[in-house]
Amino acid sequence: MKRFFLSIFLLVSLAFAKDFKYSCAKIDNFKIPESANIYKNRFIFVSNINGNPTSKDKNGYISLLDLKTNFKYLKFLNSLDAPKGIVTWGDYLFATDIDVVKVFSISKKKLINIIKLPKAKFLNDITLDPTLKTLYVSDTQGDTIYTISIKDFKVNNIFYIPNLSPNGLFLKWPYLFIASWEGGTIYIFDLKKNTVRPLFKRHTFSNLDGIVIQDNIIYFSDWNLKEGQNKGKLYAFDLKNNKLILIFDNLKGPADIDVSENMLVIPEFLGNDVLICYSVR
Repeated sequence: MKRFFLSIFLLVSLAFAKDFKYSCAKIDNFKIPESANIYKNRFIFVSNINGNPTSKDKNGYISLLDLKTNFKYLKFLNSLDAPKGIVTWGDYLFATDIDVVKVFSISKKKLINIIKLPKAKFLNDITLDPTLKTLYVSDTQGDTIYTISIKDFKVNNIFYIPNLSPNGLFLKWPYLFIASWEGGTIYIFDLKKNTVRPLFKRHTFSNLDGIVIQDNIIYFSDWNLKEGQNKGKLYAFDLKNNKLILIFDNLKGPADIDVSENMLVIPEFLGNDVLICYSVR
């Protein structure tokens, strides 16, 4: 296992573009939904903290919905404390859970492994590189990114980056895009060069959470706590044209989002609901 100490050293200007248009359905009955994962374009997994985000209380669970917004299972997976980021690969579902990553078999609905991460404080999001069979995990309070091998479930590297405050993660090789909670911006971690730089010239945003990329467009959520609760925003940024698009505002703690084709899924952490939105462009 290797440890790295990196520093952030810039960067695009912002231009606003016309909003995207979506039609949304709101699904209730969640218990602090934190992360959504669209599985094989057939189902949606949603992690539920169901308590204090740092308490090992065994209250957490993962729900399973179909694309018509129906619950297949309210509690599809248990054996969790305060699950946050989730990602799937084949029959595996990986979930961050405070200071460990838990590995489930989807077909068996069973916990099969627990990966302990050294000195982890507040594990948050998780993403993967299917080619290299590597997981990337953020520790928001620890300013750290971990890498884990899917082959043997062992931690390979630990990257400590002061003041990074990493929340959401998305890999577009060789770049790891990082939504910073305290930094209020998106950082790009070049995995070949081991360098980190901000995407934007200015820290325009407030408290970034989820991030995902589709067709060279970065979708990312901002709790926007500088304006108060329930003032969250969801943006899209066109990497080709450097255009920033405001998709939604007045969201209730928009957390780890997911995108697939014309669908956008937004867990509202503070609203105990999930928005499933379809593009009408």
